Amino acid sequence: LIPSWGNEAYVSQTATAAGAASDIAQIGDLNIADVTQSGEAALSLVYQGTLGAGSAGNEAQVLQGGLLNESQIQQDGVQNLALVYQDGLGDFSLIIQDGALNGAQTEQTGILNDSRVGQFGEGNTALTLQSGFGAVSTILQGYYIYSDYGTAGVLQRGDYADSYIDQDGLYNEAYVVQSGDTETSSVSQTGILHLADVVQSGSNDISDVLQTGHFTTAYVAQGGDNGGSNIAQSGFGNTA
Repeated sequence: LIPSWGNEAYVSQTATAAGAASDIAQIGDLNIADVTQSGEAALSLVYQGTLGAGSAGNEAQVLQGGLLNESQIQQDGVQNLALVYQDGLGDFSLIIQDGALNGAQTEQTGILNDSRVGQFGEGNTALTLQSGFGAVSTILQGYYIYSDYGTAGVLQRGDYADSYIDQDGLYNEAYVVQSGDTETSSVSQTGILHLADVVQSGSNDISDVLQTGHFTTAYVAQGGDNGGSNIAQSGFGNTA
């Protein structure tokens, strides 16, 4: 049975949530899911659409408190939006959005930050904010389907952070700001009229920008010692 209609689901767990867990699956129509957990061994999975054609209004918010955090959200079709906020220690967030207006935001605070966002098709926007040592952010926009007018933004505060952004399509923009030492940023863009803007303010930072296509623009600013920057552009009308 696939027919669904006004879906909504809310979960809230606290009493500092001890062995918390949550699992929500929604298949068709007006979807919304809201999960609040407050700490300990929290885990939350929200599906929506569940890889079929039956999605519609999508949304999903997860808020977790500190300790072993993890959140996975998968949304399939139409209006998409997903926000995840995590509050430190085991952090892990995976958001996959598969079509239409997209939107995604991940905020993580402290220790093992790892954020992964995949957006395929239509109005993509992804923003990742991370604080802590060794944070990793991966954003893929387009990938197996060209995606136009996407924006990806990464802000990392802390040493040894790593940011990777891959965008395929037209008019995409990537912004990376890193404020710690020994950080790396990699931006790869394929298509036309892309912009990559990277700012690194610490020492020993590395930036790598690869743009394949025409009329692309790359800006890299590094403010610390012993930084390294590589910009490779192929096509015509490109600026760096």
